[in-house]
Amino acid sequence: MSLTFPYDEALEINFAFRITSQFNHLAEIYFSGFKFDLGERQLGYLASFDLDVDTFTASIGLAKTSIETVLKEDGTNKRFRALVVD
Repeated sequence: MSLTFPYDEALEINFAFRITSQFNHLAEIYFSGFKFDLGERQLGYLASFDLDVDTFTASIGLAKTSIETVLKEDGTNKRFRALVVD
């Protein structure tokens, strides 16, 4: 048994698309030139910078751990061990 609805689904999707387009248009007209979102943009920049610093720190830590692991192996040349400063 199939349920039928009094409205067309395509009509509903078209209506939602038109409403979304209208809100985007109004936002561009009334909020362009205002700096109300300056705090949000600065917060976004800060979060992005924090992520970059975390990624850099993680990669440096991985490199340090990898070098320490290689130097602790028995087959490592003594000349390379002398280059490591603790």
